[in-house]
Amino acid sequence: MEPPFLSLFAELGAILGSAESRQARSAEILRRLRKVVPYVAGSVSAAKPGTIEHVSLANDGYSAPVERHLNKWLVHHDPGYLLMRRSPGPPLRWRDSPGRYRETYSVREVFLPAGFDEGVTVCVHNRRGLYTGSVHLSVDDRRHPTDEAVQFLSHLQVMLGELTDLGSPPPQVVPAANKITITSAGRWHSTARSVSDELARQVRTLAAADTLPPWFWWQAPAGEVHLVTTERIGDEITVGRTTADLPYGLSVRELEVLTLLAGGHTNAQIGRRLSISPKTVAKHVEHTLGKMGAASRTEAAVRATRVGLLLCGTPR
Repeated sequence: MEPPFLSLFAELGAILGSAESRQARSAEILRRLRKVVPYVAGSVSAAKPGTIEHVSLANDGYSAPVERHLNKWLVHHDPGYLLMRRSPGPPLRWRDSPGRYRETYSVREVFLPAGFDEGVTVCVHNRRGLYTGSVHLSVDDRRHPTDEAVQFLSHLQVMLGELTDLGSPPPQVVPAANKITITSAGRWHSTARSVSDELARQVRTLAAADTLPPWFWWQAPAGEVHLVTTERIGDEITVGRTTADLPYGLSVRELEVLTLLAGGHTNAQIGRRLSISPKTVAKHVEHTLGKMGAASRTEAAVRATRVGLLLCGTPR
């Protein structure tokens, strides 16, 4: 570790031990972290007691829409964040996240338009091991954060834990993790009570075809949509599942229509698949394009494919 980084530990310790307010200490720590990561925008956020959402203790450079995304949608549904929460480990840069994180909704529709080209999130825990908040740092130069910077930030995961601890721990926000084991012979069994047979079959099918992504959108037979995260080590796959608020404020029906639209189906074909009239399909398409800010069906389909906003499997 570089000597300046070592001296920074003493500076941060002095700030944390001061009598200043939580917000003032967070802002000063954020300012000092620029010595480690030359960020364009950064924030320190705390998990709100009794809720899943976060509140900013310090924000340096994030616009109101981006800050709102970090404190609301991201902590509920961002697949990279959920994987990091589920599997405690070092801070993750975009390039460290499994899968194509640069193609996710957060990056393509929020961070890149805001002018960021890389970033890192630090999940913070108190001394009891309970999650209490996050530090987000966004840069416009992919050379940062460096490996040395990530190593430094990993030491802050507990160091800042009490600063972001607002009281009672937030509800469990990560998808319930369950294991599905697939043998080399293709047989499988599941120890997961909250993973339905339908989802287990979908995971098995994708794994057998060697196309299992680290996350995907899945529709249960009852119609609700889930964000599913997966981690595969050998024959064992850990599956996480959480009911999702869809990007762009789309409804489940609009996502069904968007998925079929992206597959090249006409309004008449979509209507037959979903048992609704072509006129109703046209209204759903109009609303979907409006919410996505897309000028055409083709643009909506390309953007949905790019950020992975399509149902895995066929809509009911």
